[in-house]
Amino acid sequence: MDGVGYHSDELKSFHRILGAAISEAKIRGLENPVAEMTRRLFAALDDGERDPKKLKAIVLAGTPAER
Repeated sequence: MDGVGYHSDELKSFHRILGAAISEAKIRGLENPVAEMTRRLFAALDDGERDPKKLKAIVLAGTPAER
């Protein structure tokens, strides 16, 4: 999770996804640490996922194996 290899526009998109997930987690009363949510996001990105809806779901719930 070093952010190397991502372009500025991609990083902005990832920031929006993470922000939306953090907001939703607060609304839903989930206690997901931001550091863990960030780790999940970059792990999914490293695996090649780019769909914003899927990324947000992964950030909120973890990887499919963790659900």
